[in-house]
Amino acid sequence: MYSWDVPSNEWVLFTRDTYTYDGSGYLIEILTQMWMMNAWWNLSFLEYTNDGSGNCLELMEWSWEMMSNAWVEFSKSTSTYSGNLCENRI
Repeated sequence: MYSWDVPSNEWVLFTRDTYTYDGSGYLIEILTQMWMMNAWWNLSFLEYTNDGSGNCLELMEWSWEMMSNAWVEFSKSTSTYSGNLCENRI
């Protein structure tokens, strides 16, 4: 993603997402990074746990803690399925 920089009158790098899929083609991770000081810095990390049909059973989210230089758990949600219906729990 780019953002518009008014002083320079140009588009500048802002964030990027890196998607990871398993061997079955199901999304299992999203890493979000922000462009700062001419480098990519971690921002957030999502991890998906899927069942054999590709339904997301659990979503874990971590935030990057710059002071400790480590990922910190931020949120967790789970889903159960009955037929084609999904029930989410946070």
